[in-house]
Amino acid sequence: MLGALIFAEQQTYGQQEDSLMSKLALSINKLASMAKTNSIYLQTNKDIYEHDEDFWFKSWVLDSQAHQISTLDKTLYITLTKASNDSIVFQEKYKIENGTTSGHVYIENSWPKGEYWLSAYSAHSIYDNGQPFYDRRKIHIISHIGDATGKAFPKNDNQSNIRTQFNVFPEGGQLIEGLRNTIAFKAVSPNGYPVKIKGTLYESGKTLLPFESIHDGMGKLSFVPQVNQKYTIGLENQPDTVYILPNPKKQGIRFYLEAQTENELVFNVAKTPISLEQKIYLRIQTRGMVQFIASGMLKDSLLIKIPLKQIPQGIVEATLFDNELRPLVERLVYVNLDKGMNIIVTGLEKLYATRKMVKLKIKTTDSDNNSVPAQLSLSVFDKIYERLGKKNILTHYYLSTQLKGNIHNPDYYFDKSNKDRSDALDLLMLTQGWRKYTWDDESIQKRAEAKNVVLPVETGTLRQLKIGKDHRPQRTMVLFNPDNNTSQILELDDNGTFKLDESSFTMGRRLFLKHFPIDNDEYRVDLGNTFDKIKIALTGKVKPYPIFENKDSIPQFDSLTTPWQEQGTITLEEVKVSARKKSVFRDKYLGQLDSLAKLDINTDYVCISGILNCEIHVRDPDNQKPVEGKVYQSYVGFQWNSNKTEYTIRGRITQKYEYPIFTEEELLRKNNLTKVQGFYGKKEFYSPVYDKETIKDPLPDYRNTLLWAPSIVTDEKGEATVTFFCSDLNTQFIGIIEGVGGEGLLGHHDFEFFVSKN
Repeated sequence: MLGALIFAEQQTYGQQEDSLMSKLALSINKLASMAKTNSIYLQTNKDIYEHDEDFWFKSWVLDSQAHQISTLDKTLYITLTKASNDSIVFQEKYKIENGTTSGHVYIENSWPKGEYWLSAYSAHSIYDNGQPFYDRRKIHIISHIGDATGKAFPKNDNQSNIRTQFNVFPEGGQLIEGLRNTIAFKAVSPNGYPVKIKGTLYESGKTLLPFESIHDGMGKLSFVPQVNQKYTIGLENQPDTVYILPNPKKQGIRFYLEAQTENELVFNVAKTPISLEQKIYLRIQTRGMVQFIASGMLKDSLLIKIPLKQIPQGIVEATLFDNELRPLVERLVYVNLDKGMNIIVTGLEKLYATRKMVKLKIKTTDSDNNSVPAQLSLSVFDKIYERLGKKNILTHYYLSTQLKGNIHNPDYYFDKSNKDRSDALDLLMLTQGWRKYTWDDESIQKRAEAKNVVLPVETGTLRQLKIGKDHRPQRTMVLFNPDNNTSQILELDDNGTFKLDESSFTMGRRLFLKHFPIDNDEYRVDLGNTFDKIKIALTGKVKPYPIFENKDSIPQFDSLTTPWQEQGTITLEEVKVSARKKSVFRDKYLGQLDSLAKLDINTDYVCISGILNCEIHVRDPDNQKPVEGKVYQSYVGFQWNSNKTEYTIRGRITQKYEYPIFTEEELLRKNNLTKVQGFYGKKEFYSPVYDKETIKDPLPDYRNTLLWAPSIVTDEKGEATVTFFCSDLNTQFIGIIEGVGGEGLLGHHDFEFFVSKN
């Protein structure tokens, strides 16, 4: 017998007579409201980079629940670390403006080749709660693209004879005797790649059901467990291993997704005959936001229909509770797969001549083709620099950040050319298990109790080490940028504490903090290093990242990998020039302080007899400062007699004079200064414009990134126009557009075209 389950929308459940429904919703909504967090997505202009070039990035700082632009954070912390050993090669601060940041990083020639992690952090994106860290992207650095051409990146080890890790996942979490049960399964290799399998389900040793994987080592089978029977699974590629299924429960509730359409979810709930009739509650929540609460009497079975129109795209957690609000069974379901933002590009041609203009019209709409104003980022680059298999804004926000684990080829589920993607996505939901959902009750509780690792305001303290005779407490310090002559007065409280915020960091990339001791007062400035705090907080944290199967080598087209050569020139493989030289300060201000120190702080002198640091004429007013590079004599073994009327000298030496070398720490200490890291500066992406004259310029155009436009905004009609010019590279180019629009709609679109000399 099937009963109807009445559901109530989120807007009306508080008005229901049953107060338990309201309690059930408020219990999670209240916690979620206390756990306001941001999630950062990083888009880069390409995937593979060469030494001595810029790579460009865009960060999207979105509210973790609503997937809308967040304005909570003002400072973005960026690190670039070597994937093999986590060594940091770059770390800087960037300004977050209206929830986004666009910046660049120059790739030093000294950085080792290989894979790197580009990671981003903000005040509301990293916590001390043990939650996984997702806000990073993998890039690859090489010396020259020719080093990688034609070579495949590591393939998976999807072999039929490898050792397989095999797990089963009963739908709803348990097997129930006498009811039809669905079991999902997943087979992976030891390092996480999916493995195709064939196997057999046995009932007390007898063959019951053959099965095989459907997608990425995943599949499912359905059967009715019987009383006093044992169920096992055997795999063809591992005949020596038997997998024992959990014993079916004699009483319980089965929770089964019977159908999923564009408009609704249909759940089938059934109980064993010996289970008592009871009132049950169904809660549907997405990212900690309750979408529906429903209740009904379960006598033997019920059909539950959930309309999907008002539910946002993504993973929903469907949880069934008993009459005391204890969770009985749970299920993850992905809904509204196509309810995102459409990005439509027109005006694109398949083939362009070198240096010709490309003009594209972009339109953004929702799934009902209504215009959507959006913020977009667009990169157009030589396809040879594309890493096969990469994350995008859809896979990041809809899958990776929602599940605790490494997902294999997540972009498969968003590619409309894959006709089985909905079924494959449901297998992914079944095999992840609800405890891997990052928005279950336990995870939300951890979010609510978590403490920030990165504070919106950085603090420091001026600590007193020595008190002089005429001591007066310091009340202010000065933060200044010597390059642009800007300064800021910082107030000190009674403990000597001061604060640095966005207004401080905006002054420039390298700033100096100066205090003003009186007489013989001595102070030390203690300034917390946020990057050190982040490193400590990430120690031991799980850092999931999608697993990609790269079967193919980097694509090639025409003379793509042939180095540019003018006639009459010779290309050298490598030239190394080395010379001995003194170290110099790269910071101009410190260089100036170093020069002043050599003149003012330097106590060396030359007497009227031309002796360097002559002890006979220590205080002679005619003493002069020595000149660097000039040759002087110095006494060896100089000694006064007891009454300092006579002296003895063992000899003299002649030497070329060099100024004393001061370390950066010595210069800062001598000048009562402390270095402060401000916002990394902005740089404009270079994109030439060719006209009738410049198109004939004989200087080759080597650009492999034709366009980096991180701040495209479509108007109220959802429209925008971009133009750029092709380079002289004879190759295939790829364009990638990503962005955010409307009420948390996310969009991704890519396109390709060729450029030819002819």
